[in-house]
Amino acid sequence: MNSSLRVLPKGLLWSSLLATAATVSLSIGKWNLAYESPRSSQDAGRDTSKTADVDLFTGKHVPLLEVRVEESAFEKLESEERPYVRSDFQIAGLGDEQAPLVGPWTVGVKLKGAAGSYQGPYEKPGLTVRLDKFRKDQSLMDPAVGTVRKFHLNNSVQDETYFHEWLGTEVFRMAGYPAPSVSHAILQFNDFDRRLVVVREGYDKGFVKKHAGETGGNLYDGGFCQDIEQPLEKDAGDGPEDHSDLRGIIEAVEEPEYSRRLERVAQLVDLDRFLTFMAIERLICHWDGYSNSANNYRLFVPTENSGGAISGAVFFPHGMDQLFGDLGMDMFDPHGSIIARHVMSSNELRARYRERVREVIRSIDPPERLLERLQSRFEVVVGGCGTLGEEFGNSLRDRQSDLVARIRERIAQVNEQIDAPEPAPLEIAAGEPRPLEGWYPVCDIEEIRAEVRSNDPVADALHVSVSKGSEGFGSWRAGFLLTQGHYKIRGRYKVNRLRSISAEARETLLIATTFQEEWSKPREQGEWQEIELEFQVVEDQRPAEVLIGIRSKGGGELWVDQQSFRIERRGD
Repeated sequence: MNSSLRVLPKGLLWSSLLATAATVSLSIGKWNLAYESPRSSQDAGRDTSKTADVDLFTGKHVPLLEVRVEESAFEKLESEERPYVRSDFQIAGLGDEQAPLVGPWTVGVKLKGAAGSYQGPYEKPGLTVRLDKFRKDQSLMDPAVGTVRKFHLNNSVQDETYFHEWLGTEVFRMAGYPAPSVSHAILQFNDFDRRLVVVREGYDKGFVKKHAGETGGNLYDGGFCQDIEQPLEKDAGDGPEDHSDLRGIIEAVEEPEYSRRLERVAQLVDLDRFLTFMAIERLICHWDGYSNSANNYRLFVPTENSGGAISGAVFFPHGMDQLFGDLGMDMFDPHGSIIARHVMSSNELRARYRERVREVIRSIDPPERLLERLQSRFEVVVGGCGTLGEEFGNSLRDRQSDLVARIRERIAQVNEQIDAPEPAPLEIAAGEPRPLEGWYPVCDIEEIRAEVRSNDPVADALHVSVSKGSEGFGSWRAGFLLTQGHYKIRGRYKVNRLRSISAEARETLLIATTFQEEWSKPREQGEWQEIELEFQVVEDQRPAEVLIGIRSKGGGELWVDQQSFRIERRGD
């Protein structure tokens, strides 16, 4: 089979994208967007073709992808290590006589997905396809992305629209920020029913080269709910193998002298690009992304003094299958991931971030340009899903209408937030204690109850009780926003009938702030006791919290005299 060559002029796609993004005036720097030159196609045949030309990411049609794995390999496929297994793979056109046919090739396939999206081979599996896993240099050449050696087939079990991932990357692109290409395909996995899947470009050394040029360094996989202080798995790169590059960033973030901290982090993290990244993640309500949850991301850390196109660590978006859900999501939430908290703790960075939000939203407001692209892509996908039945196409149309409404509402919500005043930190004069307000309960099981009750002489004490026959943790907490300074918190509490849940976890009482925590096994029970906590805020501002809780088995209770709790600023 001779494949027809379809290659855009070098850089044409990204040149068009950047020309559009220029009107947004985003200060995110310049990326190296050069593509590798396509290699000539060869006759496809089992394990003989090294490369082939195919429109996998152009969005012109919905190809049929056939993946066949020996059922005897399913157990290995489902193992905890999630290894690649050998698979027969081919691409055939669907509703397009001119579309290329690739394969059958021997490729590597493994299951993908984390909590919520992972499914086994007999269900609705998401797959990662590695073309060169067992045949060196085997690859596809796609006009939209260049050389393709690795891509993902997402099962969209958490996205009934099948368009969140595509939409998220489109918003990133419209704002001028690099993101993987996303398309759609029909998957035939073994002899199971055909189904629609979301196809996403893989993160590998080719992706890094495309967007960072010849810069040396490491591309890390954020994994499942792991922030950058964890030993992240390296996807690709020639940087250090001992995670010293990540530790360097953490050491900078934890620098006790705040002005020096700001300098060190700015040297190691491209904060200007991060402001854009964070603004887009929150704009599209990517609650499960890096900025909010330290999840679903890739991180490229360049080698120091590598002389490449970028000089600081850069984040890339990932796992955007749950977007535009919480339409009131706070764009300026001071909590979140390590780097997001760093941004929101600095007066200067926080002001720059607010301005960046204004710039980013202009790339999709008014939303007609984005919605036109969505509609165009939607018609291609629905038109290519004819073999899945009329009912499936109608359900996609219903979900698209809801998605359009959510996009419009989110844009309106963000504009309101931009114009709203920032939350004000507590004003605490030295030597003038203020009461702590806004207490709220957190209990890890239903059998632990938290309520406001009278306990002489306290009329409105905060109460936690562990019921007989159960065990767990319950607490009362109060949060506040503070500026730089030394602080002291005073108050009183009492506990009754606390019992350790095990010999290994003898401590039953937790008293903590955001800055430290202390577990203990109270010797005195049934009497009111005074506590005093001291801590320092070195940042321009920082959200903080005080927590009092119990961990008990088969009974036990905690009382907190909320009226007695005061916070004061020390004069020194």
